[in-house]
This record gives sequence, structure tokens and C-alpha cells, in this order.
Amino acid sequence: MADKKSSDKAKAVDKAKTTEKAKASDKANSVDKANDKAKSVDKVKASDKAKASAKTGKSKKAGFGARVRKYFRDLGSEMRKIVWPTRKTVLNNTIVVLTTVVIFAVVIWALDFGFGWLRQFLIDTLAGTVGSGS
Repeated sequence: MADKKSSDKAKAVDKAKTTEKAKASDKANSVDKANDKAKSVDKVKASDKAKASAKTGKSKKAGFGARVRKYFRDLGSEMRKIVWPTRKTVLNNTIVVLTTVVIFAVVIWALDFGFGWLRQFLIDTLAGTVGSGS
């Protein structure tokens, strides 16, 4: 009897989960349809603008000077948005980078020195064994 109640509860839970998934899927589909509709409206508006400018023969493109002014105006605006690091932060980062470079330089030098010594040792050892055998 307890098994039947637990299986009924499990079925109810599975049904609830399936219903929730279906609702979420329907909601996602409706959002996708709305986005598609908005895109098609934007395309229609863009084509209407293109037809209107083609009829008048005028281009909406700004002149060279206006575009250069706009570029520098936007550049200044973006530069003001930047959060520049403090002098202390720059100094700390510089110290970290220089310390890391020095550590890696010492490690690479040590490896180079060790491998060079090992190469020379092997050459001397092999040359000694080859020369004594003759």
C-alpha cells in the first residue's frame, strides 16, 4: 500500500515537471515569435527608408568633416568612461611584473647552465672512454 502511494506521488511529481517544462517551452516560443515579428518590422522600416532616399536621390551619409568631428567627440566620451588605475596600483603591478621576469630569467639561466654543464660532462666522459679504448 505504501508502494502504491509513493508511486502515485512520483507520477504526480513527474506530471508537474512535464507541465512546467511545457509552459517554459511555450513561453520561449512566444518570445522567439515576438522577436521575429520585431525583426520583420525593422526590415520593412529599413526598406521604406531606402525607397524614400532613392526617390529623393539624397543620401543620408554625413560629410567627411562631420564624421571626423563625431569620431573625436565619441572618442572623448569613451575616454572619460575609462577607470584609470591609481599610481599605487600601477607601481604594484610594475613590481609584480619585474619580479616575475627576474625569477623566470634566473630559472632559465640555471637550466641553461645545468644543461650546458651536463653536455660538456657527457662529451668529456665519452671522449675519455673512446680515447682509452684504442
